[in-house]
Amino acid sequence: MPDQSERRHTPRLQYAPTAPARLYLNGEACKVLDVAQSGVRYELPAVPVRPADSALFEGELRLACGELVPVMGRVVRTHGPVAAARLEPVPISDLQLARERDFLRELFDVRASERRRWRTRVQPLPPHEPRRSEA
Repeated sequence: MPDQSERRHTPRLQYAPTAPARLYLNGEACKVLDVAQSGVRYELPAVPVRPADSALFEGELRLACGELVPVMGRVVRTHGPVAAARLEPVPISDLQLARERDFLRELFDVRASERRRWRTRVQPLPPHEPRRSEA
C-alpha cells in the first residue's frame, strides 16, 4: 500500500456539478466528486446509516464518458455527506482516466464556446423607417 503522501500526489479528475460520474453501491447512485487510479471521493446517499471507516464495498463506477467500471474498495474516511475510498485492486487504468479527462475537456470546451456565443454583443437594429401614417 502506498503511503499517504504518495497517494495525495497522484493525479485526480475533479467533476463539476453539471457532469459528474456516478458510483452505484447497493442500488444507490452516489455522485462522484473526484476519482484517481487508486481512489474515489463521493457524496453519500441520503440514508440514515453511514459506512464505517475501513468498511468494504463493491459496486460499479459509471464515468461521465459512459464507460462502466466494476470497483471494489475500502472506505478510508467519511466526513459529513462525503466519503473517501481506496480502490483495491486498482481497477481504473491510465487509459480509462485519460479518456475520461479528454471527454471532460471536450465537454467543457463546447459549453464554454456556447456561453461565449450568447455573450457576444447584440447587433444594432436597422434604422426605423417611418410608416406612411407617420410621414
